[in-house]
Amino acid sequence: MLTFRIAITAAVIAFITALTASLVFTELGTFHAVARAAASAAMDAASASTLSRLGAEVSRLSSVVDVLSSNPSLADSLYAHGKSLRQVGDVVDLLRKIL
Repeated sequence: MLTFRIAITAAVIAFITALTASLVFTELGTFHAVARAAASAAMDAASASTLSRLGAEVSRLSSVVDVLSSNPSLADSLYAHGKSLRQVGDVVDLLRKIL
């Protein structure tokens, strides 16, 4: 009788161990999938942000080119003024004033 109880107890313990291992592997797989999805979403958001900033910079550059191409004397004065400036920041401020 004692052997039968030990056999049933061992079988129940083995069954519980198998279920626990299955649960752990399922949780690990789910965690990996969720982490991958979160990383993908973060990269998509960063890509969209970078794309919008790049689009804004291209738009600003396009407007500067339009302004300078529409008025050649303005481009010449900017070039002459840019020669006398020592810092790039001054040129940037001048371009912002033009816009």
